[in-house]
Amino acid sequence: PEVRLRVNVAALRLLRSGLFARRAPTPEERAVLLAYSGWGGISSLDKVAEDTAVWRPEELADIRAVKSGKIPTGDTFRGALHQYFTPITAVRAMWALLRRVGSPFLPENGPVHALEPSAGVGRFPQAAPTDLDLRWTLVEMDAIEGDILAHAYPQATLFRGMFEAWCAQNPPRSRAGFDAVIANPPYTDRGIERRLDPLDEKWVDGSLYFLIAAARRLRPGGVM
Repeated sequence: PEVRLRVNVAALRLLRSGLFARRAPTPEERAVLLAYSGWGGISSLDKVAEDTAVWRPEELADIRAVKSGKIPTGDTFRGALHQYFTPITAVRAMWALLRRVGSPFLPENGPVHALEPSAGVGRFPQAAPTDLDLRWTLVEMDAIEGDILAHAYPQATLFRGMFEAWCAQNPPRSRAGFDAVIANPPYTDRGIERRLDPLDEKWVDGSLYFLIAAARRLRPGGVM
């Protein structure tokens, strides 16, 4: 957890530095941003974060700034318990499965239009096969993660907000749609956000909703 905290603070400091108002991140800076992992599991680090034997003075100052809100985190320092990103090894395994099962259904030539409905910091684009011409639509409600996506994947179509809101603005179409959907959906129950997407408002389970709503946006023969 100490390593995650240090990495997260480094990413936030870089994100808020103002450097990217004038230019794109360098490959090294992009790697720092993509290492951000949210705050799930860091909520118990209050004592560790104050341990002067663990942290250098400048690091301790940054951590206290995060906790006080002087460095915004997109949530509180204590974080939402659901803010865990899919391990990159699992993401690669999911891509391997999609390629093995879904390749016959993907376009042989031309772009592959792909949807990630709970994008986080973009683990699925990050580990995507390089031989596919992927055109991404990324949906993310967290402000910090949205900023990271905007800098790391500037060519993607980025929607900042809840997937329910995106679905309401992008109703299913009979023929047009995505070639592929790949994601690790949230596993929490939905609340009042259900009302944002009347078509699938009845689904309470978050993972079930994401699967059904995303599947509706596939083209005929698309893979998920």
